[in-house]
Parts: sequence; C-alpha cells; structure tokens
Amino acid sequence: MAHKESAKTAFNILSKNFDLIEKACYENNGDIALSDDLSLDFIDALVRNRLAYYIEGELYVRIHSKVRALVDHVSSRFRFREKHGEFASLLDTLDFALESYHRQKRKVGSEASLKAFDELREVVMDITELLSETVSMYNHFVLDDFSTASDIDERIYQTERCKNELKKINEIFAHLSVSYLIKCTASDPLVDHLLLKVFKRHLDSSLKELNNVNQKLIERLEKLHFDKHIKRLNLVLDDFAKRYADNPAYKPDFSKVPVLPSLCLTEKLPLNSYADFASPRQDYQESLALIAKDSAKKSQEKPPVAKTLDPVIDSRKEEIAVKQDPNETSLNYLFEAVLSDDFKHSVSARECYKIFNVNMKMSDWLFMVMNAAMAQRRSISRHAKYQEIYTIKEPFDGTKFIYDIVFIKD
Repeated sequence: MAHKESAKTAFNILSKNFDLIEKACYENNGDIALSDDLSLDFIDALVRNRLAYYIEGELYVRIHSKVRALVDHVSSRFRFREKHGEFASLLDTLDFALESYHRQKRKVGSEASLKAFDELREVVMDITELLSETVSMYNHFVLDDFSTASDIDERIYQTERCKNELKKINEIFAHLSVSYLIKCTASDPLVDHLLLKVFKRHLDSSLKELNNVNQKLIERLEKLHFDKHIKRLNLVLDDFAKRYADNPAYKPDFSKVPVLPSLCLTEKLPLNSYADFASPRQDYQESLALIAKDSAKKSQEKPPVAKTLDPVIDSRKEEIAVKQDPNETSLNYLFEAVLSDDFKHSVSARECYKIFNVNMKMSDWLFMVMNAAMAQRRSISRHAKYQEIYTIKEPFDGTKFIYDIVFIKD
C-alpha cells in the first residue's frame, strides 16, 4: 500500500482525511474528482504514497482497492457483492478434496492421507470464513442506514439484487443435507468430526442467520416501495401547489388521466335528515304529518317474540330438551313468508332450498313442503295460490314429476 519509509505518512493522510475518503469509497466507487475544493497537495500525497492513482486523463483519482478494503473493515460498512459464484467454486473444491482424501487413505502406509486431510480442513475453514463474511456483509447492508445510492429506485434495485443473491446462496447450500454429509464421511472418524460436528454446526447457524437477513431485506424492500409511492405523491402535490401559486386560474384536465374502473362505479348514498319540529314551515306540514303518523304506527307495533318450544316432561317429571330440526326451521320461514301480507312476492320452494341451504335432498324438501301445504291449505288459500310446477315424461303418461312448488301472490 505504501513504501516502508512513507508508511507513517500514508496512515496520517488516511487519518486526517478519513471522512472524505470514506464518502468517495461508498458514493463514487472510490473516485475523487479534481476540483478547486480539494488541494493539489492532498491529491499528490495520495498518489505519491500509492493510496490512489489517476484515471480518465488525470481528471479523477481512484482510491486503491486495498484502501477501500481497509475502510470497509474499520468502518464496518460493506458494499453489495455477489458471493454465490465463490460459494459454488468452494463446494466443488470440497468435493474434490473429499475424493482425494478417500483415495489417499486406501493406500496402506501412506502419509499422503494426512496431507489430504489438512487440505480438506483448509477448504472447510475457507467455506466457514466466507459464510461468516457474507452474513456480516448482508447484515450491514440491511441494518445500516448508510447507502451508496440516494435515489429510491436505485436502492430498490440494489435491495432486490441482494435478496436474489441470498436466494441463490440458499439454493447452493440446499444439497448439503445430513444424509449427504454422512455419505461423504464414509465412516471415517476424522471426516465425521470435521463435517458433522464442526462444519454442520457452523453451516446451520450461518444459514439460519442468512434466512433472517432475507426476511429483513423483504421488509426493507416493502418500506422502500412505500417510500417511493409517498415520494411520487409528494412530487404531484408540490407540482400542483406550484402551478396554483403561479396561476390561480389553473384547471387541470383530468379527462386524459386513466381512472380505475372501481372508482367509476357509484352506489346509492344513504341520506339522513331531521325535521325541524320546533319551527315548522307551512310548505312541509303534510310531510311532517306523514312522518309523525308513521312513527306512531311503528311505536305501537310490538316487536316479534322469538318462538320457543314448550319443554317436554316425562313420567319422572324431568324436562327433556327439545331441539328443532334446521330443516323444519327453514320450512317455518318459508310459510311465514307465504302467510305474511307484508311480503308481496311469490315464494318458490326451490329458491328457498338454495337460500336456506337445506341439508336434505331436493325431492324430500319438496315432499315436506307439499305435506305442510296440504295441512294448512285453508290458511294458505287466503294469502296465496298454490301451484305445482311439473313435467310429464313418456312412457309414464299421466305421472307428474314435480320440480318446484310456487305460492303465487296477487
């Protein structure tokens, strides 16, 4: 990063200008534009101590990658990086190291198996270290308010990329099941301890933490979408406010704005009003009289009393609870509508079957309605006309197949 004789100078430059360097690393990909705000001595010191180098015809200087890595480490800020390719490569290396170890172990009296096991252990440690780094990186990406993108659309894009990256990493590690690791051990106690005790424990905890990070990312993405919606609404309001301030006679043309069909549908609005009984006017005395008459009529009407079944007492003088069948209740509702003078519409037994959701066959329901109608035909005849809707099918000439019973009211 710097020569030995200028190491102290390099660290002093980083310490004195850390805020500026950190901002350049995260907001401009490490680029610092040459402007009047920056002194040339500072730029020359960066280049001279190999902390940065000129790019684009010496119009910019770019911070060295080693310096950016140091800024990532000391500030605990990690930029988004794709890791699934590196994980896939390490898992392929793990498979190769396992095959090499088992192949060397078959050779009797060979010390190469110990060397192969050391290589296997190094690969496992590399995977666990990469997992820890990835979990830490995505945790900081989600939890830290500092962002490399100030635009909401760019932040949403970066967050979706991060979420898709975590999904790919989970898919890569999905095949590392317990059965697969047991198969890889091949009854070897060293590999068994390394994979099932050390590696599996660290793998489970890291993947669990990655899953938690993914859930946090989804919540952050929803928040960003909401912030984007609010931002657009604020822009519309600000634009309208500016136009009205400049031109009070401004009238927007809403005919060109697409309106959702749900906003075009209208329904009847309930209108409530109260009569002025204290000082009534002459032109609505008749309306007030009708309102008073209707209110008096309703006040004299007794509320309907729920019908209750009389208790049944057996020979031991104990009451037996009687529960009315739901189908009988539906039948009672049907004949209440038939015998009511306030209900002016015709009553169909087939429609009542569907409305009351009767729990029996249609033929049984029609037979029950027919028997009940015959039992009280005199009462029904004063309110409605009984009519059976039927068809006659050959060769049973004269046999009626009833498919509905209608009580017709004039």
